[in-house]
Amino acid sequence: MKKEKTEARRDEILDALDALYKKSQYCNVTVKDIAAYTSFSRPSIYNYFRTIQEIFLGLLTRECNRCVDDLQAIIDDHDQLDADGLASALAHVFDNHQTMLRIQSNNLNEIEEQSRLECLVEFKTAMKCEFDTFDACLKKFLPGMTDEKCQEIRFQFFPYLNGVYSYAHHTDKQVKAMDIVGTPHPEVAVYQLVYSLFAKLLQP
Repeated sequence: MKKEKTEARRDEILDALDALYKKSQYCNVTVKDIAAYTSFSRPSIYNYFRTIQEIFLGLLTRECNRCVDDLQAIIDDHDQLDADGLASALAHVFDNHQTMLRIQSNNLNEIEEQSRLECLVEFKTAMKCEFDTFDACLKKFLPGMTDEKCQEIRFQFFPYLNGVYSYAHHTDKQVKAMDIVGTPHPEVAVYQLVYSLFAKLLQP
């Protein structure tokens, strides 16, 4: 019961960060803001997370675990998918986890460095599960997919994924700067960016 209560309180803090982060930038969200959004005082929040970076890492870990569930659903819900169908299904999964993409595109090194090892291990465990489930998707639907080929696709896709959010969501200041220097910035959705890469990577 104590563990369930602890998890519920952690989730309340993560829910508050999720809501605040949707309306603000990484650098502008504080523990004080989260306390004001929840039933917790600032000292109470520090019983669960030591730094604001740990709260972001906790939210990222939760999002990774939910992404794993959605990847597993592709495996469970489909008997067959061709390469294009799998590309579309995978693109929908990552499009549905834009909070995860946004955190990964913003200050991930700082977030990891300013978090305790136990928190980082929890996140890396979620990431490993994400990689393993991703590989399982490829192997189920693409006959002859080897471990080496899975790793090659993973090494091409996941670093690319870390920059996808920034390409799909420009801030007003970024748009203004690009307009000044004449850099085009067409509107493009996360789904389209992810799908277009998978459509190339998954071809035989």
